Amino acid sequence: QDSVKKIININSLIERSTVLFEDCTDKRFVVDKELDPALSRAECNESQVEQVVLNLLLNARDAMPDGGDIFVRTQNIYLNHEACKHYHNVTGGNFIEILVKDSGSGMSQEIQKRIFDPFFTTKEEGRGTGLGLSTVERIVKNHRGFVEVFSREGQGATFKIYVPVYEA
Repeated sequence: QDSVKKIININSLIERSTVLFEDCTDKRFVVDKELDPALSRAECNESQVEQVVLNLLLNARDAMPDGGDIFVRTQNIYLNHEACKHYHNVTGGNFIEILVKDSGSGMSQEIQKRIFDPFFTTKEEGRGTGLGLSTVERIVKNHRGFVEVFSREGQGATFKIYVPVYEA
């Protein structure tokens, strides 16, 4: 993909992505948004970050075959070095957090350990390639960010994407 980065408004990108998602999905899925109006800008490849958001929305949809709620939030957050020490090439500082949470079936610890592996999927044959979340992780890492996942079986899943704030 094109690797050109520019300074973008992630809230605008999320608004566009959720409209596209809702236009292509049936009405059993409700997307609620809480987008910080004072959200900082990020230096990102717009189409790649849009791909991240759409992949997370589509995975949330797939985790809720009977429909459900998807919650998307953005906020500015400061993370110190200690909070980032487990992530390669991330030193701490000001970040934009993009949270995508679903009310789906959740994941076991065993599945969570493998979700970013290329070609790993829990979907039936012909319903996915297993590249969505590995692509999400790769794109976020290429933007000097990281991904956190929180899930329990029967309690849905929460994905938090962190990308550095653009500091002029």
